[in-house]
Amino acid sequence: MGSKSEKEDARRQINAPCRRGKKGKIAQKSYTVFLGIELIFSDIHAESCERKSSEYGNFIEIEHCREGRAEHSFSDELIYLSPGDLTTSAKNSKNKNSYFPLSHYHGVSVIIDLNKAPRCLTCFLDDVNVKPQIIADKFCANGKSYIARSNKSVEHIFSEIYSVPEEIKRGYFKIKVLELLLFLSCKNMPKSEEYRPTYSKSQADLAKAVCRYQTERMDEKITLAELCRRFQAAESFPHEIGLFLGYPAEDVQGFIINEAKCEKCTGVWKVYGDEITAKTAFEKYKKCTQDYFSRWQSGKSIEKLAVAC
Repeated sequence: MGSKSEKEDARRQINAPCRRGKKGKIAQKSYTVFLGIELIFSDIHAESCERKSSEYGNFIEIEHCREGRAEHSFSDELIYLSPGDLTTSAKNSKNKNSYFPLSHYHGVSVIIDLNKAPRCLTCFLDDVNVKPQIIADKFCANGKSYIARSNKSVEHIFSEIYSVPEEIKRGYFKIKVLELLLFLSCKNMPKSEEYRPTYSKSQADLAKAVCRYQTERMDEKITLAELCRRFQAAESFPHEIGLFLGYPAEDVQGFIINEAKCEKCTGVWKVYGDEITAKTAFEKYKKCTQDYFSRWQSGKSIEKLAVAC
C-alpha cells in the first residue's frame, strides 16, 4: 500500500488537464510507484514538445515506445525510438526537447531520482538485488544513452502494462517496475565496437528538410539526383530520412551497416530486422495504396486524401 501522500500525488497528476503544444495535443498520467520512482504514461499527438522537470537533480529515465516514433537529444547526439524499443538515459537537464516525426506517440517512462530512491530494492522484495545507481552507471555513464531494440524480453515486460484494470494498477506497477529494473541489472552492455544507433543534429536536420520538401510535393515525381542537387548533398545522401518516413530503426540501421546489401526481403523498404512484421506492413500499405488510388480516380483531391490519412 502506498502512503497517503503518494496516493494524493498520483491522483493530482492523473486529473491534470492535457497540455497543448503548438500543433496537437499532449496528455500524461503519472503514478508514484516507490519513493523516488515515478511511472509516466504519455499520449502525444504533436510534432514536438518540451518536457519540463519541476526539479533538477540526479535522475535517470527508462522509456518504452508503444506506438509511433520519437526523437530525443542527448548531448550532441540524437536517438530514435520505434515501437517496442527501450532506452535508458540520464536526465541531465531541466528541459528535454522531443520531436515526433509522425506526430503520434504512445509510451511509458520510469523516472528514478537517484537521490531519493532506495539504494537497494531488496527492502520491497527478497532476492531482488537491484541497485538503481549501478543501473545508471552501467547504461548512462558520461551522459550517454542506451537503446534495446524491440525484442521478446522487452515485450514481455510491457505487454500488459498499458491496459491494467484501475483497481490493481498500484500493485501491478510496483511488480512491473521491479521486473524491469531486475532485467536491466542482469543485461550485459553491447560490445563497444557494435553499432550505436545515434545520429548527429546535422544529419537529422537535413533528413527533416528533405522529408518536408517531399511531403509538400506529393503529386510530383522527385528523383534522388534532384534532391541531392537541391540540398547540396553528396552521393551518400542521408539514409536516416527513413526514420522520418516511418521505417523501423533497425531496418535503417541495417541498410547503413550493410550498404544496402544482404537484406532479408524488399518491399516499401529493405528489411534487416523483423521480416514477418515488415511483410504484414507491406501488405497493408499495398491495400491502402489501391484504396486511395481508387478514391483519387473517382475524383477525390490529393488534399482531401492526405487529410484522411
